[in-house]
Amino acid sequence: MNILKIAIGLILTSVVLAILSGALLNAREQARRSQWMYTLKQIGYALHTYHDNYRCLPPGGIFSEAGQGYQGWPSRLAPFQSQTPFSTWVDDGIPWDDPRQIEWFTMAHCREGRWWQDPGLTLKEKNTFPLIHVAANSWVMHRNSHVTLQDVGDLASTILAADASEPFDVYGSTTAWRDASIPVNSSPSGFSSHGRLMTHCLMADATVRSVDVNVDASIWKQMQGPESLRPIDKLIDRIPGIPPVPTRFDRRIWTDMFHKDIQRATLTADGQHLILNTECADPSLQRERREEVFQSWLIELAALCAKGDVQSAKLYRYPSPEEVKVLLACKNLKTVDIRAVRNAPVIRPLFEQESHRIQIIETPDTSE
Repeated sequence: MNILKIAIGLILTSVVLAILSGALLNAREQARRSQWMYTLKQIGYALHTYHDNYRCLPPGGIFSEAGQGYQGWPSRLAPFQSQTPFSTWVDDGIPWDDPRQIEWFTMAHCREGRWWQDPGLTLKEKNTFPLIHVAANSWVMHRNSHVTLQDVGDLASTILAADASEPFDVYGSTTAWRDASIPVNSSPSGFSSHGRLMTHCLMADATVRSVDVNVDASIWKQMQGPESLRPIDKLIDRIPGIPPVPTRFDRRIWTDMFHKDIQRATLTADGQHLILNTECADPSLQRERREEVFQSWLIELAALCAKGDVQSAKLYRYPSPEEVKVLLACKNLKTVDIRAVRNAPVIRPLFEQESHRIQIIETPDTSE
């Protein structure tokens, strides 16, 4: 009799544990879904902010006339999503996977890429690059597109982006889009449900809808967007591929002389291109500059330049005259990009003194 009671007790305990385990797993999945939907909504807000600034949605990918991809829509949203310096590191004038900047798109530096990942999925990176689990609706964002929300029309019923199908794109990809006219889970060129019974769709009004994978074809068709937006350019076709292995920046120095920011100097692996990201001449931080650290920084910067054959340099923020003099000591320096500096009137004359050998690249000043 006692054995029977024990057996019944064990069976009941197993049943209760199974129920509780299922409830716990379901709660975890609901939490992951809620977090992913929140992420998609934040992407929607960033898209609207971009639209407010540029009067159109970002292109799915920026391409040259020769078909070379430069930047994709995810990285174009970086300035509107975070306060990290990622958007100041990236040069829109060269391809994202150019050896001079590809390092910024790796997992080691690109926190932005991790914000585009579904917490319910385990595949997070490829060849050190963060993968993104959302793709744009190619009817709205594709090659060199400039679609406006007015063009979209019914914002509440049109998809801007949704759960991406595999193979996933890397954060820097210029082809991170899918064709909304393809049924869910039927093709790598269409959208997916990430193994769930529904796919998450970011609508043009920045809301997020959970759409059943077996949704009626007529309803799904209405969510594609107006027929006038159907892309006709053959070059918008998405070509999945394995992302390149990055050419690593193998020489880097930095310091925190202001207690607030980091002064960075990066020399590319070939030793020919220097990236200087510094606040050394920021007027608001001058009182906090520690001179002994600053002098050590200049010595390290000179030593870094001496390790390579610096032929070009790109400067960010507030480079100081002292740092410029270190760069001018590079005998083979030929080009200097100062488009991203905030004190150009201060440092431009220093480079102009060497105009016979150094070309200055900067955005034309329309006020002159």
